[in-house]
Amino acid sequence: MACGLPIIISKECPTKEIIKEGVHGFVVDEMKPEGYAQKMKTILNDCAQYQEVSLECRKLAETYAWENQAREYLKIYEKLV
Repeated sequence: MACGLPIIISKECPTKEIIKEGVHGFVVDEMKPEGYAQKMKTILNDCAQYQEVSLECRKLAETYAWENQAREYLKIYEKLV
């Protein structure tokens, strides 16, 4: 994500909750190579979609930057004190 690459993960992946289908990439129902290959073909054959998804991946990755995570932890700690 940090490199702006569309994400293709299986539905068994624990981080699938943060990936919005068609926005950040794709969630594959099966853990078979054919499913991944189909999603790769889909994104690589549509240049406009690839660029949009790439930008959204980068934006999502930035929300998980260390600085942002530190701010979020600080907010939690301040609420607890």
